Amino acid sequence: MRNAPERPVRSSRWSRVTFLVIPALALAALLMVAAVVAKPATAHPSYGQPCRCHTPTATATVTLKMSASKVHPAKVVTASGTVPTDHNWTKVTIQKRLGAKPWKAWKTVTITSTATFSAKWTAPATKGKYSFRAVYAGDNNYKKSMSPVRIVTVY
Repeated sequence: MRNAPERPVRSSRWSRVTFLVIPALALAALLMVAAVVAKPATAHPSYGQPCRCHTPTATATVTLKMSASKVHPAKVVTASGTVPTDHNWTKVTIQKRLGAKPWKAWKTVTITSTATFSAKWTAPATKGKYSFRAVYAGDNNYKKSMSPVRIVTVY
């Protein structure tokens, strides 16, 4: 059998550069990708405005209850409710309407450290069915959420 001619071993500069530089470039690219992926999704730009970088997915459970469902004019009714405890909410708006009129903001209330809120309403002289609901405007984590409607009849 004939032996194939031996190829000379190249010890050129190019093979040493290839051996050292290409893995280093690959590592650098991997680290840059990891840095981009690791940025938190809840980042907020300056001035405290919510970012538009992602869409909220969770619907928060907001509750509302009224201390009475039927009252005479001038009687005081307490509206109270809860929000999820896993978020630093500060405000919830309680909306009110008479009959089928449009909803209007009645009160914006502060959420307590125990994730509850309350407000007092004095029944007006105008008789009728008053509807109430608590509304959370939404943020980066939660969609706009509202409680079930509660009705107080003034008679």
